[in-house]
Amino acid sequence: MLSQRENELLKQFQNLPREFVANGAHHAYREFRDSLLAELAPSGILETLLADEIVSASWRLRRCSENEADLAFTVTEKSEFDNPSMGRISRARAAAAKLLFQAINELRRLQTERQLRAQTEPKQEKPGLARLHCAPKPPRLKTNPIGKIPPAPAKSRHSAARHGP
Repeated sequence: MLSQRENELLKQFQNLPREFVANGAHHAYREFRDSLLAELAPSGILETLLADEIVSASWRLRRCSENEADLAFTVTEKSEFDNPSMGRISRARAAAAKLLFQAINELRRLQTERQLRAQTEPKQEKPGLARLHCAPKPPRLKTNPIGKIPPAPAKSRHSAARHGP
C-alpha cells in the first residue's frame, strides 16, 4: 500500500506528458494504460514506475507498427529499404522493445522478491485487546511443581572405608 505522500508523488508524475498520443487517441491510450496497469498490478512507487515504462514502451511499439503501415502505403517495394523513415522507425522499434523487455524483467523480479518476502517473513501482530483475550492459558500442573525430594546419593565403598562404617 502506498502512503499518502507516495500517492501524491505518483499523481504528479502521472500527470506529466510522458507519451505522444495523437489527437483523438487519448481515450484509447487511457483505456490501454488502465487495462495494462490492472494486469501488471504494481505495488509501491518503484513497481508503478516500471509499470509506466512498460505502458510507454508498449504504446511506442504500437505507434511504430502504425507508422510502418502508413509508410507501406506510400512507398514501393523497391524503395522501402532505401527510405530513411523506415530506418528511424526500425531504430525506434528496437529501442522500445529493449526498454519493454528490461522493464518487464525488472518488474517481475521485484514482484517475485516481494511475494517471497511476504511468504517467509513472520506476520507481526500488533498487541491489542483482541490478542490479549485470545492468548492461550498456561497448562495446569497435575503434581506439585517441586516434585519428590530426590533420594540421598548412595555412599560408595571408598568413601565408607575412609570415613568408617
